[in-house]
Amino acid sequence: MSHDWHELATHSRLRELARLLRETFDVWVGFLDEDGQAVPIGRGEIDHWKPVCEQFKANALESEGDDDATTSCRGTLQDWSERLNRDKGDDAPHELTCHAGLSAWIAPIDDEMGETIGGLYVSGFLPGMDAAARRRAIRQTLDEHELANSLDNDALERLPALGESDRQLAALLVDRMQTLASEVIQRESDPLDDGEPARFEGMIGQSPQMQTLFETIEQVADTNSTVLIEGENGTGKELVARAIHRRSRRVDARFVALNCAAIPAQLIESELFGHKKGAFSGAHRD
Repeated sequence: MSHDWHELATHSRLRELARLLRETFDVWVGFLDEDGQAVPIGRGEIDHWKPVCEQFKANALESEGDDDATTSCRGTLQDWSERLNRDKGDDAPHELTCHAGLSAWIAPIDDEMGETIGGLYVSGFLPGMDAAARRRAIRQTLDEHELANSLDNDALERLPALGESDRQLAALLVDRMQTLASEVIQRESDPLDDGEPARFEGMIGQSPQMQTLFETIEQVADTNSTVLIEGENGTGKELVARAIHRRSRRVDARFVALNCAAIPAQLIESELFGHKKGAFSGAHRD
């Protein structure tokens, strides 16, 4: 099944995670389809300018149609895609190198059958331990192609280098994006024409009203706003609340359901916000 990677790149939570990676580590983030086409996430949201890469791109343009992984970005993407296809079934991110000498993580993304159909790339950085050696190698390559003269003196120094703590944090974000992207694809791939009703976080329904509800949950789940859910008894207000929680950035935190109507008015503040010892009769401790 062919997937619309451009649509996936607009997913709100994926865009937020990609923004964190870009702003924190000055890297490129996007999807790589099985044909070696790159789909950046959040294109236009942040200006990324890497003079070193621009020099390599300009050099590659002189050899129009060159798809060699050693000389062009296009060739590098094809090489990364072939690596994903060769290693199907391995969910661990691959650490690879582009033609310019910069590092990248390529994390496989699976469909509903568990087949790798593309990848998430995070690229344009140097490994912290080898950063100095990498910079010297890139400088040598630039000199060989007579590309270094137009660069600022500190252009190579501005290339981001990820130390061990940086790598750990970036790896957590990459893992979360990899899992989330696969989950989104698998949900979208569920067949809806086999007589079974559409399912969404424990709720069932194919009517326009239910589809609107599911879309609204997706929209509000990524916000940091208070959400009021109204409805008669038994209409599934708590189901909606739990769905919002599971789709939110707080998914790893506890979800606490509280029946406020069952709490006496004089105790509601204490129940919600706590109390100090002696605040009222029976308050024997904080």
